[in-house]
Amino acid sequence: MNDTIWMSGALREAPLPFAVEDRVVPALERAHNSQKHINGVHLDPGLLPQRAINQPYQVVSKLPHVFLISDFLCVSEKVAAVLRDHDLGQGGLYPIELMQVDGVTPFPGPFWALNFGAEKRVLNDAESRQLRKIPSGQYTPTLTVKADEIALFHEAMKGADLWTDPQLVRVFFLSPRLKAALTRARLNTAFRLLSCRLIYRH
Repeated sequence: MNDTIWMSGALREAPLPFAVEDRVVPALERAHNSQKHINGVHLDPGLLPQRAINQPYQVVSKLPHVFLISDFLCVSEKVAAVLRDHDLGQGGLYPIELMQVDGVTPFPGPFWALNFGAEKRVLNDAESRQLRKIPSGQYTPTLTVKADEIALFHEAMKGADLWTDPQLVRVFFLSPRLKAALTRARLNTAFRLLSCRLIYRH
């Protein structure tokens, strides 16, 4: 197995036209939670969306394997089956019911909301290119970032197979093992992956 870490741009895609129905979390708090999630923060599972309805202004006929619902990352059962065999840290997969426009007919599932559960502070910003610093002091890759322009310290190879870096927003990372499993299942393209360069600390 090679030593390539992969950065996913799935969190940078536009959310699908679904409205979350939440009987527990008020809308304003849910928006705050979705911002945390898209920046890679672990949430209490009860704060993840549990049901959402396709909105009539853009009818969806078929759901992809990886997608956003109100900025929460969701996956198909085919993806979930691969993820379950890998180390997600304290994260996990939680069921979300997705309904067609009539609010009654479900999309054939099941589908799952992914809760991030591992962090690694491994970004080498000095050796990275195409990074933009945002007011929080964190970084986000530019929209034109290419393969191997993001540099990580080699200890990224240790620990969880899927994780976020608190220095970066709207991206997450996959281990070589998880990427290989997704490739075997023909699911790797759904994650919008770019390879990262690995650098040893001096």
